Amino acid sequence: MLHASFLEQCRVDPVDDVEPVQEGGAPLAPSPHGDSELLLNDVRSCLNGAGRLGFRRIHMTLEAGQVVLRGSVRTWFEKQLAQHLAMQTPGVTRVVNELIVDSDRVREA
Repeated sequence: MLHASFLEQCRVDPVDDVEPVQEGGAPLAPSPHGDSELLLNDVRSCLNGAGRLGFRRIHMTLEAGQVVLRGSVRTWFEKQLAQHLAMQTPGVTRVVNELIVDSDRVREA
């Protein structure tokens, strides 16, 4: 279980009067981020803050207003944790989790 103070680190103060960002023709929900790259950087910061080395192989994109997680992780727990942390990032309204659990990576670690 994650400590509540860690989850609080993933939160940022909201900014008033930010217009929704359009990407791929789909509107994004109002966000404290004016730029999709900033949103992905905040998601990456949340994942990095978890201290899991397996998260280095996660690639993120913003498609049609949703964060898409791709790559591989070592366990089902890491897959769910990455999704949970991404959803905790302010401005993220939907996460598509396409992460693959690669049990061979467990033996490598």
